Amino acid sequence: MSKKTEKQSLGEYKTSTQAMHTKYVLSTLAAAGAAAALVATDGVEEGCPAAGSKAGSKAKGGAKGGAKGGGGGAKGGGGSSPYEFFVTPAGITLGRGGPRVSLKGANWSGLQTESFALDGLWQVPMGDVLDFLAKHRFNALRVPFSADLALGLDTRRPTNINYSANPGLAGLTSGQVMDVLVQECKKRGILVLLDFHHLDAVPHNIKPLWYNDAYPETKVVAAWKAIAARYAREPWVFAADLKNEPHGDAAWGTGDPKTDWAAAAERLANAIHEVNPRLLVFVEGIEKPEDPSTQAWGWHGGVVSWAVKRPVRIRARDKVAYAPHVYGPATFAQKYFSDPSFPGNLAKVWDDHFGVVLRKKAGWLVVTEWGGRFTGADKVWADAMAKYFADNRIDTFFWAVNPNSSDTGGLLGPDWKTPEQTKLDVAAKAHPNPTRFFALPDGGIVIGGVAAA
Repeated sequence: MSKKTEKQSLGEYKTSTQAMHTKYVLSTLAAAGAAAALVATDGVEEGCPAAGSKAGSKAKGGAKGGAKGGGGGAKGGGGSSPYEFFVTPAGITLGRGGPRVSLKGANWSGLQTESFALDGLWQVPMGDVLDFLAKHRFNALRVPFSADLALGLDTRRPTNINYSANPGLAGLTSGQVMDVLVQECKKRGILVLLDFHHLDAVPHNIKPLWYNDAYPETKVVAAWKAIAARYAREPWVFAADLKNEPHGDAAWGTGDPKTDWAAAAERLANAIHEVNPRLLVFVEGIEKPEDPSTQAWGWHGGVVSWAVKRPVRIRARDKVAYAPHVYGPATFAQKYFSDPSFPGNLAKVWDDHFGVVLRKKAGWLVVTEWGGRFTGADKVWADAMAKYFADNRIDTFFWAVNPNSSDTGGLLGPDWKTPEQTKLDVAAKAHPNPTRFFALPDGGIVIGGVAAA
């Protein structure tokens, strides 16, 4: 798709729903004495208002506060609020029928491991990493966690934190560290995506299915309910990535309760919405393509094309997006990377694995992992990938902030301070116009630049 941007005024709203949303936002901001500062039109695309303005093995390796319950914010529940997100075939909107937003996200891992702490806090302050993300216009953060952590949010204690660099985290449980992270993200206009990355807290131990003998589905549901309920009153925790990278025996639409990931995703999503109906749910794919005779195998979690014929159907139909993962040759040497037609062959691979969902208007895509070393052929892949994302206006989360990610490296160098400029430049090409989010005094969300409808 072609992509144009244009400055627009509030007078260009085209629907009464958008106008009502604007009136609400402006009145709220005016009461807070901040309207002039937040009615921003930079980054607003044509046709849209400014409202208040991996087959292969893939291993990945603030101020004191944050009470249980995740702090303030608009109460989630029965009806929708201006601070709630919804999914349409054209994208994610703030408010039902409201303006579409553009997510430029990143991953920050560590809480899913046995340290029960974000990586890098052994070296730098939490706020420094978040400041770096905000400076480079990342507006969402995917936070991997384990079932082990979710079932012990108020008993698990973090390790590997340098409390001289992070004095506000001293004495906190891992759950309270997460609470602080959410509040610090909010201050910087960064949404939080909860990612069920591991069952146990063993590093690099991503299971093929959403359960195992130690963590049956009942325990997985309990873990999800615990963490979802904790943030039921926090609109900045906006979405749940149900299971990281289904693969192996994971299937789609077979009807087998032991392996049918699509059916399991429905059960998990409905259970989450019992305690936090506000959350979006992101459903990753499987690695098997629909037609292995003509289509390449995908990355773990990477093939969501199955959803065209067998969509994930939950009670809240406008809360589901599909969340494939995709990587380049530095992560694993897929056969199509050595094809003579590379990189010209990539668009078909991506269309087969997930782009068809958009073409058929079967749902929306949020790629919750992509990244790499971005040298040599991997840089060629990255440039093509960024263009594909931009042309199709796909929301994404870059893997990862962490320089200690063994197969990709990070957005930051080994010192957790030096930016990796090549990666930042590629991410900027993928998302030339990310939405600017701002926190209202009541903890709610207002936007300053939104994506094209």
